[in-house]
Parts: sequence; structure tokens; C-alpha cells
Amino acid sequence: MESDVIDALRSFGRRTESRIGSAIAEGGFVVASDASSDQTTLAETRSHEHHSAEPEGRRSRQGEGQGAQAEASSPYQAAHALGQLIVEGAAGWELEGLRDYYPDVEVVGSPSRFALLSTTAGLLRGSPAAARLFLELPLSPWDRTTRIDRIDSQLGRSQAIIARRELPFIPMPPPVRAWAFWRGGLADGLPVRSHHENPDGSICACMAHEWIRGVHRVLDYAAYCTSWILKVLYERQFNHYPGTQHLPSWIRLERLRLDENCGCGKYGVYRSCCWNQDRRIGSQLLAEQRLKYTAQYFDHLKMQGRPFWPLGEVFRHF
Repeated sequence: MESDVIDALRSFGRRTESRIGSAIAEGGFVVASDASSDQTTLAETRSHEHHSAEPEGRRSRQGEGQGAQAEASSPYQAAHALGQLIVEGAAGWELEGLRDYYPDVEVVGSPSRFALLSTTAGLLRGSPAAARLFLELPLSPWDRTTRIDRIDSQLGRSQAIIARRELPFIPMPPPVRAWAFWRGGLADGLPVRSHHENPDGSICACMAHEWIRGVHRVLDYAAYCTSWILKVLYERQFNHYPGTQHLPSWIRLERLRLDENCGCGKYGVYRSCCWNQDRRIGSQLLAEQRLKYTAQYFDHLKMQGRPFWPLGEVFRHF
């Protein structure tokens, strides 16, 4: 990498460690939060509810390069145009502003249960490293926890009814899943991988309460994912993952980065936080915990009627 790109990457790491906001500028580039008059603050600093005003510091670009939007009587029956395809079952406000900051966003696949959006995340201006981001957007009614006509027989009818009606069911998979692939350089075409990912390889970009579908825009989630990719790039360059982390004990022990922030979410190095506690856990118990977590994750995908690997349904047509 060029020295100015290294400096920009190092500056991003310092901001992340210090909990100072970054921003997304047009093209999916991460910049300092005061570096551009045409940017959106990263969701990890401030999330925008759909009824809020325009983000401070952003220049409004209504009508410039945006697809047509057709409003329906119900907000979740609206259609929003991206390129030449229509996303049915997604509220128009959900996709608001996405094309402003990710101009090449397009619908690359639209099976009956979800739409797959694809866009380029530039990451850092002047850097050859970029990524192609894919977002799986479940279609309406996207908030259902199970499908009455597709109850998994292994779970049992009574358990499925409890999960659907009697108890608050919070699914483990994120409401919008995302995957990324490197663009350019030696890693071109390879998936962006991190210890912060879900069992299906999708991006674990933020905590569940930080981005809520029905409250926040898809743009804010794309910003989280772009920041996640840049953190992966930072770790590849400096062998250190910046910022807070939320990791289960088996991943904390596998990585054994004693000088990084502890995976329990606290701003404190692993060595002086949870390391002693974690290493007292037996290897068999850790393996059982991992297996249980993975099984629950895929069980929740089944209960929601979501595909395990939506990219496969699209790529097989190319």
C-alpha cells in the first residue's frame, strides 16, 4: 500500500480505538466524520430512525441518480426501484439514501423470499483495496419468526407454537445478512473473512440493538458492514483488530490476542480481563458450546424460512 493509504488506515484505527466517529462518503469510502460535506455518519456513532431529519453535514441529493419510488397503502408493500429491478416487500424509506453513498448498488437476484443487493465499498480513497458487498433483504412479511406451513418437524409442533406465539422470539441471524468479497489485489474474488462472523460466514457487523430493521435504514447497515471490512483490512496490515469486540469464549481462546480489547465487550485488554476465566473452561465444554450455538443459529434460519446460503441461489444462474 502507498504511504498515504497506510496513514489513512492507521488514522481509522486510532479513531475506532478512541471511539471517535467516522463517516461514509459517496462511493462507500470511510472518512473522518468532518472530512466531507457529502457524507453520512457511520451507524456505530449515530443511527438514524426513518422519521428523523437528514443527517447533519449531509447535502441533500433528492432525485439525483435515484430510482423511482411507488408508495402503497402499507409501508411494507411499497416498491423501490434500484437500477432496472424492483424490490417488492421493502418499504421505500428502508432503501432511502442508499444510492447516494453506494451509486452502483443493484439488485442481482430476487427469489421469492428475499432480494439480494450488491454494491462496491471503496473503503479508502486512493487504495487499490475495495470490496463487493452483498446484502440479503428478506421480503415482506420479513419480521415473521416462523412459517406456519413450514414448521421443522425436528423442533416439534408444540415448540414451534411456543416460539411463534407465546414467548418473545429473537432470532440469532441478523435481519439483513451480508457477505463481502475482495476487489483488486492478490485477494481479488476471495471472501472477506473475520473472527467477527456468523456460522454461515455472514458479516457480524454490529450488536442486535444497534441496527433494528423497521427502525433504521439499510444504508446504516451497509455503513456498519463497510466499517467491518475496513477493520479486517486494518487487522491484515497491523495484526491488531481495532475497537470493542463481542466474541464467545471459544473464539477468544482460539485467537489468543492478549493485547487486544477483550471479546466480552469491555474496553480493556484480554490479558487483564477474561483470559484467566476463559482458560479454566475445559476444551470439551468449549466444543459443546460452539456446536450448540451453531445448531441454534441454523435452526433459527429454518424457523424463519430463510436459505442457508442465498448467494448460491443467485450465483448458479450466472
